[in-house]
Amino acid sequence: MLKVSNPRPLISQLETRQLNGFIVYTRQDTWWGRFLGDYGHCYAIIRHPQQWIEVHHHFSYTNITPYPLGHEWTQGIEGNIQPFSVEIPYNQRRVRHILQPFTCVETCKSLLGIQRASIVTPYQLYRHLDGQQT
Repeated sequence: MLKVSNPRPLISQLETRQLNGFIVYTRQDTWWGRFLGDYGHCYAIIRHPQQWIEVHHHFSYTNITPYPLGHEWTQGIEGNIQPFSVEIPYNQRRVRHILQPFTCVETCKSLLGIQRASIVTPYQLYRHLDGQQT
């Protein structure tokens, strides 16, 4: 469960907003998923005040599904769930997409404001968020 942090000062709330949630990593049983290791796919579950929002990118479309707060969205997930908490500035471009395919990893990186072009697989994203890769 997410930790409730201390209230932020008003000035801080006007400059940035806090985004909390989870990145879900799953196996991908396709020919390209076998080359990506343990994690072949990833998507985000974002915590909003009254609901959870799942942002699940696929090759040709993106599903955005809201769930009520009491919904057991973790049921049936076969994979790894990694929590995140980031501060997002309101008045700054967060991510520059330059000549990169719009994949599930790019969707998660965009949500989190990660600008590293070297992160291209779900496993690399997992290691970056876990602090194993800088």
